[in-house]
Amino acid sequence: MIQPILKKGSRIKQVVFAIAICETFEIICSAIEMPEYLYRLLMIRYLFLIFLAYMWVRNGIVLNTTTLILSLISLAAIIYFEYFSVNDEPWFFNTSWKFHRWPCYYYVSSLLCYILFIVYQKISKIDAINRAIRILAKCSYEIFLVQMVLIALFPNYGLVWMIVIVLSSIAGGYLFNKWYGILAAKQF
Repeated sequence: MIQPILKKGSRIKQVVFAIAICETFEIICSAIEMPEYLYRLLMIRYLFLIFLAYMWVRNGIVLNTTTLILSLISLAAIIYFEYFSVNDEPWFFNTSWKFHRWPCYYYVSSLLCYILFIVYQKISKIDAINRAIRILAKCSYEIFLVQMVLIALFPNYGLVWMIVIVLSSIAGGYLFNKWYGILAAKQF
C-alpha cells in the first residue's frame, strides 16, 4: 500500500518525505494534546520504521561511513530523549515513550541490527542457544502481545522491572503460543 509512494523520487526526496510525514504527526499530537494511552496504541510513531524497512528490502542492511554516522547521530538522539530532554514540543510530542521517535530508529535499523547479526553469528554456533532462538522466534508475536499487556498493567521503569517484564514476556509468550496451538489443533 505504501510502496508506490516510497518508490517515487530520489532517495533524498524519499527521506525528506518520510521525515516530513513523521514530524507532521509529532506536531499534530503535540497540538491536539493526544492522550498518551492512545498515542501508545497508534502506529503513527512507527511510520519511519516502515520507510527504513522499505530501504532494507531495497538495499539490504548497509554499513558504511554514512550509515555509521547516521546511526551514531540516532544513538545520540536516544541518549538525548531519554536523559536530557525536558519538553521538545511542538517538534516532538511530550510522552513517557521518550525514545520511540523517528530520529531514534535509524540506529536500531542499521548499526544495532548489524551488531545483533555479528552476535548471532557467534552464539548460533552453540546448539542449545540456536534451538532456543528457533523456538522463541516461532513465538515472537505472542511474546510481543504478552509484553504489551504486562507493560500496560505494570508501568514502572527500572532495571529489575525490565528484567521481570522481559523474562515474563518470553515465558508467557511461549506458553500462549503453545496454548493457542493446542486450541487450533482441536478445531481441526
